[in-house]
Amino acid sequence: MIKFNFFYLCYEVNIPEALTQRHLYFRSSQKINLLIFAPFFSKNLYEILGQKRIFLYSVIMNYVLPIVFFSLFISLINAKEYIINFQGKRTTLDIHQYSDKDNFRMIKLDGTFTDKLGNYGNWTAMVYIDIRNSQIYNHGFSNHFIYQDETFTFSKGNRTNDEYKQGVGKSTFIQTSSNLSKLINSSCIYSMTFLKDSIFGISKCNIDSNTYNILKELKK
Repeated sequence: MIKFNFFYLCYEVNIPEALTQRHLYFRSSQKINLLIFAPFFSKNLYEILGQKRIFLYSVIMNYVLPIVFFSLFISLINAKEYIINFQGKRTTLDIHQYSDKDNFRMIKLDGTFTDKLGNYGNWTAMVYIDIRNSQIYNHGFSNHFIYQDETFTFSKGNRTNDEYKQGVGKSTFIQTSSNLSKLINSSCIYSMTFLKDSIFGISKCNIDSNTYNILKELKK
């Protein structure tokens, strides 16, 4: 007796290509090959796939997108603009001068800050700049802000050569004291300028209303 082992077509992305042949293969243990034409199979499968596409499109348009847009709308409504003004000094810690146009330098920034809610404190930043052919190849930093009641935040970021020249950039909170934990992963944009080694800057963040109120109620 001949036993047949069915060879199933596995389909994901390539199913239309597989079905253009409009046949199935069956292979027996006796190495007898049979070719069975099944146009009805491919036709029905195409119809099923088409219905699934229509169904998925309907679900996305009628349910998923409205939920996403509604969530974004709510987050925008609840967002508060938080502004910090900061100033300080720049200190170059070390420079590795590879050539006239290439160097790597480590810089420390430190100073004081105030915000629009009456808070104040000290801040520091560690900065590295990798310069190649007189252009910034890589530039990153880590900020540490400490408020008057020891509440703190850490944020990190990097800048391109053009952003550095324009004095603008973006930072993202990576760690905070427990009362400001909702700030983690939120971002701020900032602008800063230098007068010799003196720093003057402003940072603007969109934060949730609960965190905004916590900052507002920090012990002065």
